[in-house]
Amino acid sequence: MTAAMTETAKIRLADFSFRYGKTEVLRHISADFPENRLTAIIGPSGSGKSTLLSVCNRLWTEMPEAKVHGKAAIRLAGEWHDLCDRQAPSQQLRRKVGMVFQTPNPLPMSIFRNVAFPLKLAGVGDREQIRSRVESSLRRTLLWEEIKERLDVDARRLSGGQQQRLCIARSLVLEPEVLLLDEPTSALDRTAAAGIEELLMRLKSDCTLVLVSHYLEQVERLADQIFEMSGGILCSLETG
Repeated sequence: MTAAMTETAKIRLADFSFRYGKTEVLRHISADFPENRLTAIIGPSGSGKSTLLSVCNRLWTEMPEAKVHGKAAIRLAGEWHDLCDRQAPSQQLRRKVGMVFQTPNPLPMSIFRNVAFPLKLAGVGDREQIRSRVESSLRRTLLWEEIKERLDVDARRLSGGQQQRLCIARSLVLEPEVLLLDEPTSALDRTAAAGIEELLMRLKSDCTLVLVSHYLEQVERLADQIFEMSGGILCSLETG
């Protein structure tokens, strides 16, 4: 890895370490995550995978005992942003860096309002714009044809696979440049998981994806780049 940021890098870590209290969770990590590619991170539970995702959208700043060392940066709208600066504003960054969790977490409201919620938080008030962007996100996740007649139904009534696609649609409605996914298929059956995998392959054409997974077979199918996390140390694995 070169000392300079590469042209295609979207996220860059250089000799980066993360400590929570007295526990060192991430150790001297150096890696580039390329733009419009799917980078996968595998490894056992507790190895630091989810912590690394929390660094990429600066969620670590909500942890008062957390400390970082080294360099971590993300390129958004062509400009590099320091992920290690606790004082840097995070609101705009998190609009451009979406997050999908292991267990689907639809809000206790209608399908439509679930997807529209981030737009309301971002101050978008035009109803036609909201409706258009909600429909676009639901189409991208192949949910629109399944639920277009049920937009007022409580989102929690959807199937597990539909709920996870809804959560991805909610993340996509702000048109993020990066999507972080923490075990997005582990709570789903095989058919639903296959649907999410197919969706991820389509999304990476215009969004940089970072996927945490326990399943080597899954990431070998999907990833352009694979890392293994063990004891807080990140090592590159060959792909293809």
